[in-house]
Amino acid sequence: MTKFVVLICNYFGQPYWYVPFRFRFDEMDRMQKNTIQAIKQLKNSPIHYMSLGSRELFHSNFLGWLLETYSSALCVFGLENIKPNVFREEKNMDLVIKDAEGAPLLLVENKVKSLAERKQLEDYAKKIPKATKRILLTLIEPSFDLDELEPKWCLLKYENLAVELEKWFKRTTIDSSHSVYISDYIEMIKNLSIVAETYFEPPKIRKAAYWFSNQNDDLNSIRFQQTYRKYQAQIFTDDFTGILAETGFKVTNLNDKELRGKRFSGRIVNVSWTLRNNTPCVTIVPCIDKWPSSIWYGIQIQGPQYRRLAVADAYKGIVRANPRDERAISKLWGAINGSLGRKWLFADNFQRENKTKFFNVPVASGGTLRRITTMRNNLCQYSPDAVYQYINVTKDGVGESLGLKDLGMQIVHDINFGFRLLENKQLTPR
Repeated sequence: MTKFVVLICNYFGQPYWYVPFRFRFDEMDRMQKNTIQAIKQLKNSPIHYMSLGSRELFHSNFLGWLLETYSSALCVFGLENIKPNVFREEKNMDLVIKDAEGAPLLLVENKVKSLAERKQLEDYAKKIPKATKRILLTLIEPSFDLDELEPKWCLLKYENLAVELEKWFKRTTIDSSHSVYISDYIEMIKNLSIVAETYFEPPKIRKAAYWFSNQNDDLNSIRFQQTYRKYQAQIFTDDFTGILAETGFKVTNLNDKELRGKRFSGRIVNVSWTLRNNTPCVTIVPCIDKWPSSIWYGIQIQGPQYRRLAVADAYKGIVRANPRDERAISKLWGAINGSLGRKWLFADNFQRENKTKFFNVPVASGGTLRRITTMRNNLCQYSPDAVYQYINVTKDGVGESLGLKDLGMQIVHDINFGFRLLENKQLTPR
């Protein structure tokens, strides 16, 4: 028996997670062979490619059609002897099953492209509170315990759905024109479940250092690389939300729409994620009492970049200035100075030594550390109102880059400085 341990450190560099993997080498070999075979079958599956246009919609639509056409298939969701009325996207729910009188019997929330979120399930349960049963259908178990939710949700993984569908299929008389599609669907979700177990489970993503290590090209071959990126971003967000909460910060995970006009009590750190240019992008923003409307300072980790980002109304109409246009750049720096954004950025200019560009970055232990950057100009911008500078992040901190084990410490330091900036207290060092 061989034991593999994945270690993620907290912001002091001390162990935060120990994720043990205990596999025999023959079991690892079996899993690898199964995954290779699953990917090969998905590459040759027409129904898999049909599903790629909108993965969750495809699965919900297929299952909705199946339940309408063969009501006995409701047994896979634990319901028997019912003639269902199937509704799609009612109150944003993927599937709602009602009886002949219109009473809601079953809610199904379907997750293929990302992990389920606690708040989403709580909100959906409130929209249809009288449902008899609620099921989360997912490739990967959520990061929280479904038993903690009230009203309750039941877990159904796609691998178990495949098992139950296969049992139902074998004992049911199926129209010959439907049979091939249903059997192909069952095989597809079996294979997707194998791929998900190999790549998408949170311990596997942590072991692979999120997106800071080499990526697997096999997922590109079945066009699942973007889904993989989403899982990486979401698990990174969940993990660092946990680190920040343990450090003593009050943390929220709200999106832009939810944050607009939001009021808080005291200091809050909001951690959110998205994909930008098909790359994981996690944004961490300190705020006090309310979400700032005209300017905010944040940390943004996108791909291999650790950014200090400033977003302000004052930058609109100036951002995207040509770096060679000295007058435009001077005007932008004037706006940055007026908003205290200059204090938030690492420095006015990066430094050079031979061909290496770097910033001297303040750290929690005091003093500074040299961190390399691959910025071409002293200031990066994106429309309509954001400016930033970045240092490079790598898995192991090679070549004076910021390493993953030091990432939490740097985030905590910068959040504390962000709060000082918002409170307009002593603002040095950066």
